[in-house]
Amino acid sequence: MKIRGFLELKIFLEGNVEYFAKALSIDERELPEWLSSTINVQRNYLMYKLYFSINEAKQVLTLFNTLDDFIRCLKAIYKSFSILDKVKKDR
Repeated sequence: MKIRGFLELKIFLEGNVEYFAKALSIDERELPEWLSSTINVQRNYLMYKLYFSINEAKQVLTLFNTLDDFIRCLKAIYKSFSILDKVKKDR
C-alpha cells in the first residue's frame, strides 16, 4: 500500500495571524520522515499543509492524530488570545 498526497487547511483568523503561526509551528518539528508540514500566513489566512507518503496502514492513524493535534492546538491558542483580548478591553 502506498498513498501520497497532502491535506490543506485555509483558516480565516482575525487579528495577528503571525502569532498563531509561530505558536503552532513549535509542535510541528518532530514529525516522522514520511510526514511533513508547512504553516504560512497569507493576509488574514493561516495556511496549513500536511504532506504524507504512507506505506503502512498504521501510518493513517498517525496522520489523523497529527491533524487532530493541530486543530486542538489551534483551538487552545484561539481561546487564549480571546481571553487576552477580553482582559485588554476590560481594563
